[in-house]
Amino acid sequence: MQIISEIGNFLWSYVVSFVLLGIGLYYAIRLGFPQFRHFGKLLSNVLKGQKTEDGAVSGFAAFCATVGSQVGTGSLVGVASALAAGGPGAMFWMWVVALLGMGISFGEAVLGQLFREKGEDGNYYGGVPYYIRNGLKLPWLGMVFAASMIFSVGFCIAMIQNNSIAAAFVEVVPIPRIVPGLVVTAVAALIVMGGVGRITDVASKVVPFMAGGFIFITIIILVLHAREIPTMFVTIVTSAFTGHAAAGGVIGYTVMRAFRQGVARGLFSNDAGNGAAANLNASAIVKHPMNQGMSAMLGTFITTIIICTCTGFAILLTGSLESRERTESTWYRQPLEARLGNSENGWF
Repeated sequence: MQIISEIGNFLWSYVVSFVLLGIGLYYAIRLGFPQFRHFGKLLSNVLKGQKTEDGAVSGFAAFCATVGSQVGTGSLVGVASALAAGGPGAMFWMWVVALLGMGISFGEAVLGQLFREKGEDGNYYGGVPYYIRNGLKLPWLGMVFAASMIFSVGFCIAMIQNNSIAAAFVEVVPIPRIVPGLVVTAVAALIVMGGVGRITDVASKVVPFMAGGFIFITIIILVLHAREIPTMFVTIVTSAFTGHAAAGGVIGYTVMRAFRQGVARGLFSNDAGNGAAANLNASAIVKHPMNQGMSAMLGTFITTIIICTCTGFAILLTGSLESRERTESTWYRQPLEARLGNSENGWF
């Protein structure tokens, strides 16, 4: 297990992180920074860029299903893990990953639309294996990718999500962890066995309320801690480039650790670059492939910039961030202005 952990740390610190950011920057430049040029049209596009076909998956339903698949433990537990391991600066790098990842999500969705195929049930199917096979003309590589996605998403990520839900539930209700785990598995099975149509239908009904409720709770926290918000932003930005240490140097966060955790958790929260969301985006019926590409960008923005930020703000503003070593230092329990200096030192 130790060697696996070391390999994973090396890949995330020196390979995946830079490749992901590099590809995101390439997409942004090559496509003319669509995440900024078309940002004002993203929401209206989800509502107006659809095309109706009987029994088909609408663009809005596919968008909700995509956001529903992205918003999970990566947006909640993942953010807490990133802050605990990388410090407040990890939030900054999550934002960078989200902004660059919006361009990657755009490309994945458009390619999914262009190289999809219509199934016998009338629904469209596509994604990375399809545009590797039909676009690059490499069917064997498409099969390898499909097999790896079935294992990683169908088993690994599903178990992570289920375990996190069960672990949180048993903290409130004293029951065996297997009970909520089985309930979540049963509900997920009922939805998945209904095909892509049922998945998108359920998501279109659940996701808006789920995201809206979480944002509402965060707004309450922001209002209650409004005075500390400016200092929180200063903490996030300065920690991203200078590292951060507790009083007396008991707890330290390096820039590389903040970078690694922010990029890793940013990718885990929005799936930009791993190809998972392209399958759902390919199933949507829209006027033009670009319409679904813009919906994919909005999904990445909501998942990381909004939902993950809500989680991070709630943790930082309430002083919940603690040392992994759980030392006697009370630095994280102090008000934010005390960590960087009070208003007399110019932080406000």
